[in-house]
Amino acid sequence: MAHLIDRTPEFTHAIERTNLPRFLSMADTMDGVCHPALLQTNGREQSLLFSQPAYRTLGNRLVATERTAAHLRTLLNQDGLLSFSALEALPRMVIGHSRDRVYGQAIDGFLKRMRDRRETYDVVSTMTAMRMLAAGRLDYTFAAPVQAGYYFARNRRLPGTRLTSFALENVPAVSQSHVVCSRGPVSEKLIARVNSLISGPEFRAAWWPTYERWLDADARSDAQRLLPAP
Repeated sequence: MAHLIDRTPEFTHAIERTNLPRFLSMADTMDGVCHPALLQTNGREQSLLFSQPAYRTLGNRLVATERTAAHLRTLLNQDGLLSFSALEALPRMVIGHSRDRVYGQAIDGFLKRMRDRRETYDVVSTMTAMRMLAAGRLDYTFAAPVQAGYYFARNRRLPGTRLTSFALENVPAVSQSHVVCSRGPVSEKLIARVNSLISGPEFRAAWWPTYERWLDADARSDAQRLLPAP
């Protein structure tokens, strides 16, 4: 955000910390309301203006503490992925998830099957899931690894507890997100300016170190392989 703001002085910027539903509500009624990084999902493009793809990052993965991860690691297939069939064959585990979050078709389908087996726990947020993982109240959850690492680090956790994340079979390994604004003439001008800024190497150099900082060791290794610098 700082990189983009510094390079668009022709606009007056005001930063407001808010959740996604609040942003979407504001975007419905005001021009020039923007989000620095949002996935493009069905329906959003009808009410929002999307920049060109701005970030290539790792997508949703299974996230666990090392205690559980040591057991899950033995289930990895030859491609280094966890399959949902292998997870379903495990003895009872408690899986944290948010009913309000869309994880994607494969993960959502798995969660529905596990809800029917009463092996899931509805959490309020990713931050809550990280707190419960550290306390041993969940065996694993699903999240983008950068979210997991950031929220885990923000919470008081058990001494020596660390996160590990695993890529999942039939789940896209990489996500593309965009700078997004509400519709209107101010937003149109800003998105055009953003598109001129995000195509160069300076933009990646501005956000990549912070992104990589929050990744667990497994995710960092995958990121270096899947998301090389251009």
